[in-house]
Amino acid sequence: GLHRALEAAPGPTPLAPWTRTLGQDLFDPPSVKGWDGGEAWISTSLLLSRYSAAAALVGSAEARRTFAAALGRARSVQGMGALVDAPAELRAWRVHDAQGAVRHYAQRLLVVPLDPARLDGLVAALGGPGALDLQAAATRERLGTMLELLVASPEFQLR
Repeated sequence: GLHRALEAAPGPTPLAPWTRTLGQDLFDPPSVKGWDGGEAWISTSLLLSRYSAAAALVGSAEARRTFAAALGRARSVQGMGALVDAPAELRAWRVHDAQGAVRHYAQRLLVVPLDPARLDGLVAALGGPGALDLQAAATRERLGTMLELLVASPEFQLR
């Protein structure tokens, strides 16, 4: 779902071990229909794994290393980048401010509206309202953190 939402091309890292950790063994669905989505996909036993996997896919290199180490597959993230180059994407979409960046990714990643208080928190994670310097390394890091928080939100978990 996250790959599709971000229109990301499959990378060199096999995602099968990751999806298995999330309760969806790619070659062993529970029925011919596949897996249920929405709230049926959320369970207390898998929620932390979902947070960690999503953060690893969109966030920092540290998030990827932490998740891979938890899987016992540290080599699975060597050379793996985030699914999205957020600064480049925001430039392409002509988004140059913090609130616009949060709204852009909320629209792409969520199936329910983002709670206004959460929107404010995500804008704060980007350094507050105002323009973003999309060339700065610090902005790239803050965008990764904001995306990690967004995919950890209850609104994303319904995807």
